Amino acid sequence: GKTPVEIDPEFRFKICGVREETPYDTSKYSMQPNPELPEAGGAKLAATEKEVLLLELFPLVAKKFLTDLKVKEYEAKKATEPKPEAPKAEAKPAPVITGNTVNAPLPGRIIEVLVKVGDKVNAEDEVVILEAMKMENSITTDYAGTVKQILVSEGETVPTDAVLIEIE
Repeated sequence: GKTPVEIDPEFRFKICGVREETPYDTSKYSMQPNPELPEAGGAKLAATEKEVLLLELFPLVAKKFLTDLKVKEYEAKKATEPKPEAPKAEAKPAPVITGNTVNAPLPGRIIEVLVKVGDKVNAEDEVVILEAMKMENSITTDYAGTVKQILVSEGETVPTDAVLIEIE
């Protein structure tokens, strides 16, 4: 939007540090992914305009919130249908860790994983951004090597001393 009256260049200079209007570059913007959720019967993560807006404004919180909401809706709908007898699924085995690990120094939510499997890292490199008590904390590695496996994903909540990354 534009203001109804032209902004005085001197006033703009006091506020912004420049006298000319600088347009926003929106050419590189891309919307948040809106995947289908197999655990919710293939429903879209954000089905309504309100949910899409929520996903755009608060991506980490909205992903978890909308996923939980869709799964609960699907399970409630599924509970009313007759349930066929299904074989029990085996528990997912815990990952085997043989190398050095990067652990969470405090409980929090994973904001961003800065490395991928196979990346070379040096000691003191940032590997994860962890949000705890509304503050973002950079988690660094104490070891140099190659990232063998990443045991967390963005948006996941982790306890203190949880293994985040394994390095060979």
